[in-house]
Amino acid sequence: PDSPIGFLIGVDLLHIPPLDGAHFLSNSDLTDPATQTHVRALLPAAGVDVVLSDMAPNASGFRELDHERGILICLSMVDFAEKILRPGGSLV
Repeated sequence: PDSPIGFLIGVDLLHIPPLDGAHFLSNSDLTDPATQTHVRALLPAAGVDVVLSDMAPNASGFRELDHERGILICLSMVDFAEKILRPGGSLV
């Protein structure tokens, strides 16, 4: 097709350089409720088809702590995805 058929929002703790056709929230934390509110305001009312996440905590070197932080991030992402995904949508 000659025109875009999708909508892309990127959220990252670090700076993200601009990319045509995408909206980026640089220096933002998706586990922060304010960032989630901002993302939801940008999304279509019907929700999204896919949420793709590569979120991971910084490693501390303590296995149990790193595991717990990873689980908390995953649960946060699942909770947020449930709010924005269309029925039948996917979290990857």
